[in-house]
Amino acid sequence: MPLVHHSTIDQAFQDLSQLMSKAEEMVKLAEYFKERLHQQPGAGAPEAELDAETALDLFDLGLVTPVTKESAGRQYHRELARQLVEVLQGPLQKAGGMLPLPEVYCLYCRVRGSELISPDDLLHALECLPHVQAPMQLRDFTSGLRVVQAASFSDDRLCQRILDILGGEGPAGQPLGQGLSVEDAAVILGTPRALAAEQLELAEGRGLLCRDDAGHGSVVFYRNFFAAL
Repeated sequence: MPLVHHSTIDQAFQDLSQLMSKAEEMVKLAEYFKERLHQQPGAGAPEAELDAETALDLFDLGLVTPVTKESAGRQYHRELARQLVEVLQGPLQKAGGMLPLPEVYCLYCRVRGSELISPDDLLHALECLPHVQAPMQLRDFTSGLRVVQAASFSDDRLCQRILDILGGEGPAGQPLGQGLSVEDAAVILGTPRALAAEQLELAEGRGLLCRDDAGHGSVVFYRNFFAAL
């Protein structure tokens, strides 16, 4: 065999050894961040968000083994619930505390790679969240929309944020003040349209907003000044 071939093979094995060494380091790093997520004293801190984001990146790289029925056995759905907590903490913080189920399903299947799960398995896992002391829960709206909600999420803070967006009374000629459509709320709140509609209706149900149904499917919400009369 020519000398150049021996040199190429030797170099290839050296590169492979270095790759395996780095892979071991990355797996250890993944486990470190996984442990940090379980030990975080409080959600929302910059270091907690950094750890959650980094752990999600490691999931993306396939460096954290996905839970399977073969590995978890009868505890499959509870173990899925625990892994969902690890995956969803960062995205939930970015989304303001709520994620619709279709988005949760797509996100989790993306990080699992080829080890996809069924929607039914996801739902069963989410129903197990209370049993694993998860900092999140499944929430159902009256319209049928289902979301995963962070335990730190507050309806009161959401309603106050909507009122802050609307501001006070408008200038002359605009006694109702600024209006807010579902589409605009979705952009400002950073949520899907269906979820923004639910959040506006939540504030309306508390008597904080009034709606102007202009027809043609266009609805605009205003601050409810009647409540102050």
